[in-house]
Order: sequence, then structure tokens, then C-alpha cells
Amino acid sequence: MKDGIADLKRELKELRLTHMAAILEDELAWATKERPSYTELVGRLVSKQLTRRREHARDRRLKAAGLPEAKRVEDYNFAFPDKIDARLVRELATLRFVQAKESVWIAGTPGTGKTHIATALGLRAVEVGYSVRYSSLAAIARRLHAAIADHSEEACLKGLDRIDVLIAEDLGFANIPQEALSLLFELFNRRYERRSTIVTSNLGVEAAEKSLGQQAVASAILDRLLHHAHVVTITGPSFRAEHRLNKRRAEPAARADT
Repeated sequence: MKDGIADLKRELKELRLTHMAAILEDELAWATKERPSYTELVGRLVSKQLTRRREHARDRRLKAAGLPEAKRVEDYNFAFPDKIDARLVRELATLRFVQAKESVWIAGTPGTGKTHIATALGLRAVEVGYSVRYSSLAAIARRLHAAIADHSEEACLKGLDRIDVLIAEDLGFANIPQEALSLLFELFNRRYERRSTIVTSNLGVEAAEKSLGQQAVASAILDRLLHHAHVVTITGPSFRAEHRLNKRRAEPAARADT
């Protein structure tokens, strides 16, 4: 019997059912004790293999996404900003905007939690099975610009275009080579109404447009990003500044207790 199990485990591994092979003896021991039906035993083995495969796929998507932190919408302090549409953000967390191939524009001053919301939406998308990529807009532009040198622009555009949810941070602070601006337009034009893009910006739309340069191309880029976009506007103090202030306030009290 032992040789039979060893052979079965080897064949399972050959079929790339490695988790099923790893748990086989424990599951057979459980079956000997509990005496389930053959269907129940096979179903249990298949279910556990499928669960492990889905976990590995999720982990691969999470690694590829490059999210800076594992933030969640539930962890965002909606009471802190002076203005934010909490209902809209929670609606975005349902990811219906991804199903509808719509985009999200998150605007606000530094420190108000734009990245938190963007990465939280990205994490949720990873968890339900979408491909996600996080990057600054400047890094995307540099990647496209570098592709010009070896004529790999098309391959680069295709790679970025196939991502379900592309998160582009810091529109407005990007130092974009003008040669790459037309490629940025091509990217967002391809994704328009076919994929979802999440953009964060410290600037208003007009200021962001001016920061990109080449007025006609910049206008066309923002037109693609903002049409069908859900706009989240955040105003108020900086979370980071408030944290530093509270820390300084706490230090004298801590010294007084010693």
C-alpha cells in the first residue's frame, strides 16, 4: 500500500497537483477515520488543491502589482479630511468601475491619503483576480521613453495595455520627456474604455495639464483619463503632518513620566 501511495504521489506531481500530493496521506488517514463517500474524498482533495492554486496565483498577482503597502479602504480615516466623498470611495471598492472599464481620478494636496485609496483599490482588485500594476507616471514615461532607443515601443505599450488596473501616481509632478508624451497618449488612448486606470494628482486638472507640456497632447491625455472617470477630491490637512505633530506632543509627556 505504501508503494502504491508513493506511486500515486509521484503521478500527482507529474500532473502538477503538488499540493494534492503533499496532503494525500493525511487525507487518506482522515478518510479511514471518517469514512466519507468516494465523491466527498475526491471533492475534498480537489477543493484543497484549487484553493492552494488560487492562493499562489493571488500571490503572483500581488508581487507583480508592486503596491507600496497593503492598504485597505476600511483602514482609511474618512473623518480626518475636511472633504471627501466616502460613499463614492466605498462604491469604488466594489470594483464595479473595473467591470465597466472606467477610470478613477484621485486629487488632493500632499498627505491626504490619495495613495492609500489608490493602493487599497489595487489590492482589492488583486484579491478578486484582476491584474494590477502600480507605478509613478514619471516611471511609466521613462519606460516608454527608453523603449524608443531599441524600437520596442509597441511591445512596451502592449505590456502596459493588457493590465486590468493601471495605477499611475503623481500626475503633475512627472518630469516627462516630450518624446514620451505622445507614447503616453497612445497608452491611455488604447486603454480608454477597454481597461481601468487610477490616477493620483496633487494638482487640479488645469494645472496638471500645463505640467505635462505640449498643450494639445496633454489635453488629449486628460480627455481620455477623465471621460467616464470617477473623481475623488480630498481637501484637508496632511495625515503625515498631523502624525509628526502628535509625536512631538507626546515626547514631552513621555519624558515627564520617566
